[in-house]
Order: sequence, then C-alpha cells, then structure tokens
Amino acid sequence: MDEQAFDMEVKNIAKNFDTEVPKMISNRVDETLAFLEPKGHKLIDTTTKKRIAAALICLAVIGFGAPSYAKNIQSLQGVLKYFNIGSGYEKIITDYGISKESNGVKVTIDNAIYDGYELLVSYTIESEKPFKDNILLNPKALISEKGVKGILKGKSNLFFNNWYGEFKDKDRKIYSGAMSFSISANSVQPNGKPVDNNKIAISKIPNKYELDLSLDKLGALEGKWNFNLTVESEKAKGNVKEYAINKDLSSLFPNTKLESIVITPIRIYLQGTGSNQNLFFNYIVLDDQGKPLKGEGGSTIEDKGLTRYTQSVNNYEKSFKWLTLIPYNYYQGENKFEAPLNLEGKTRIPIGSNKFLTIAKVEEKEGKTYVYYDAEAPVNVFPFYLRDEDGKEYMKHENSIINGQSVLVYDEALLSKKLTVINNTVIFYDAAFKVGIN
Repeated sequence: MDEQAFDMEVKNIAKNFDTEVPKMISNRVDETLAFLEPKGHKLIDTTTKKRIAAALICLAVIGFGAPSYAKNIQSLQGVLKYFNIGSGYEKIITDYGISKESNGVKVTIDNAIYDGYELLVSYTIESEKPFKDNILLNPKALISEKGVKGILKGKSNLFFNNWYGEFKDKDRKIYSGAMSFSISANSVQPNGKPVDNNKIAISKIPNKYELDLSLDKLGALEGKWNFNLTVESEKAKGNVKEYAINKDLSSLFPNTKLESIVITPIRIYLQGTGSNQNLFFNYIVLDDQGKPLKGEGGSTIEDKGLTRYTQSVNNYEKSFKWLTLIPYNYYQGENKFEAPLNLEGKTRIPIGSNKFLTIAKVEEKEGKTYVYYDAEAPVNVFPFYLRDEDGKEYMKHENSIINGQSVLVYDEALLSKKLTVINNTVIFYDAAFKVGIN
C-alpha cells in the first residue's frame, strides 16, 4: 500500500469514532515510537513516524472499545459542563464501566472524579423502553475503609449533595449525568467522632476506600442497582495544596475567621468560622488578573456556638500567584438597600463600601424579563432581587452575560408590575485582602 492509500485508510477508520484520542493511548504511542527509535539515533523519518503513530492510534482505539468509549466521553462532557469542571479532572479521574441490570434497565457507573472533598460519580442509564417520566435520583451511599486482611472497619453514611442528568436521545432511552457527594475526614470515622471540626483533612482520608452505592428508584421505575466501587484517594492527595491562612475578620463579625485554603485540580475551597447570628458569610474570589472565579456553593455546620463553613469556587487550571478575597454577607430578612425600579431610565443601588450597582435597562422578550446592570466593583452571583407592590418576591433568576453586559434573567414577564429592587448583601470592599499562592 503506498503512502497516500495508507493515509486514506487511517482517515476512514478514524472518522468512524466521534471522539478525541484518549490521553492514555496518546502516551502509549509516544512510548512505542521512543522504543522503536533509541535515544540519540534518528532511524525513522518524519513521514514514516506519522504513519506509525496513526496506525497505533487506530489500533489502540479499536482495542479500547470505541463505541463504549465515545458514549463515556459524551456522558462526561455534560457532567463537566454542568459542574463547571476544567481539564484538571484528568489528574483525579478513575474509570469503572461497571453495569447492573434490573427490570429491563441497565445502569452503568462510568467513572468517578474525586479531589479529596467532592466526589462526582458519573452514570449512564439505558432502557429497553422509553422513559415516560423525568428521572429523579435519590442514591444511598455508604463509605468504608478496609483494615487488616481486608476486614471492614465500619461503614458511614455519605452526604449526598446534588445530581445532574439529561436524555441523550430523542427516544428517551439513554440518560446520563452525575451524582455529587461530599467526603471529609469525618466520612471515614465509623464511630462518629468528628475529625478537626469537619475541616477538609485530605491527609486523614485513607488511600483507598470502598463506596457502596445503591439505587432503588429511577423516577417512578423501581429496581435494584447496587454497586461496590473502590475509590483511590492517592490521586487527590498528590494533586492538592493546602495553605494555612488564619485571617482574623472579627472586625466585620464576631468570631469570623478564614482558617485555610485548599486548592485541588477542580476546586478552590475556603474554610473558616463565623458567628451563627444571621451570618451568611462568603467571599468574592479574584485571580491574580482580577478575574472573578465562579462560586460553586458550600456547606456549613454548627460547632460549639460557631458556624463552620466550607465554600468553593471554580479552579480553571491556572497557575495563580495570589488570590484576592472580598468578604460579603447576606442579611436574611433585612432589606439593607432598596430602590424603585426605573423602567425608563437607570436605577442606582448601593452594594457596600460606598460603591454602587446601576441597572442600565430592563426589557421583556418571549415571556422573560431581562435586567441589565453594571457595577463599580465585582459583585456576588445574585446581587439583588425584585419585589412587586403586593409583596411577592422574585428571586429565581439566571445570571448571564449578553454582549459583554451582566444580566439577570427572570422566567416570567414582570414589567407590568410596580417593582422594587432589593439588595440584602453588603460587600466589604474595604476589607479585601490578598493571599499568596506558591
């Protein structure tokens, strides 16, 4: 076969696979070429090297199982987008491909992404018949560590955060997504004794632990889909940096402190304490270029009269020199700032430290209300909400960027009402501080 015919054959094989070459296969190709061409000797010309690499890739993808791999990638892409995860997940992913069938439905656990605190378990559901209803998940999860001679030390319930899923075909027979759990050092303490006040303590998590995951309902459909998975913590431990901060913020609120920052390949976690009196404390986090990092939620627990918090923001895999943290607090039930919404002009409202947010315009399109705004400084994700003349509050909205401008989008037409703009959040720009990241 001449070179042109060979290249055409390779392309014909490769185009049948709607996926990128797996990283592990790419590494194998590099290793094989290095083996064929000993160090210091140029035995293979460039054209021949390309042809060998192409052939190796095609053979590897075929052997890898291209259809199942493509389906796995398709499932994972939706998960990554929904949970705002960048390419760093490749360092901490474990592939499974384990399937269980019940009542004509196959559930496959595709893989798990574990960064030392957040565990995302991705899945694919395949049914012989179309699903009539939306699929709702309520998984049960137990975690345990194997001790000497494989004997389990005990089992603890795992905290279920959230789940995501979507149908992948028009016939509603294939559904995929992910389940999210939080795993702290407390999760592997069967006796229930807290470890370091529920802080993220990756060093105290075993290198491997068992995850017993069970589903008995997929929406209205009942069945039994039970899995036992081994989760490897070594990957997370080798890719995590922890920084002791101990920043005292008691001048803003009693007992408020930022204790530490934990950086993983997918998240940046902020841990600390605060008063438990109407305190919904958080931070706007900027990278060293002044770009806000997207908040990913968090959790709090009550601990001896304090609120202990863990907040997270997206880590988009950039080497930071420092982070800028701007503290803010949401005062539930207290209308700190409010002003009538001006439908014809601009509405100006305070946001903290003598800085203001300006609503530039409002409009209705296709049954939705768009509120465009500009701010003098970075603001939190939902910087205000609306209330009508009858006292009804409209808080359910989506924050978006349209033509470079920030917009809150409400899912209903509101401009026929007399609206008031309310901001319950005070942002302490004057208390912003920088944290060096090595």
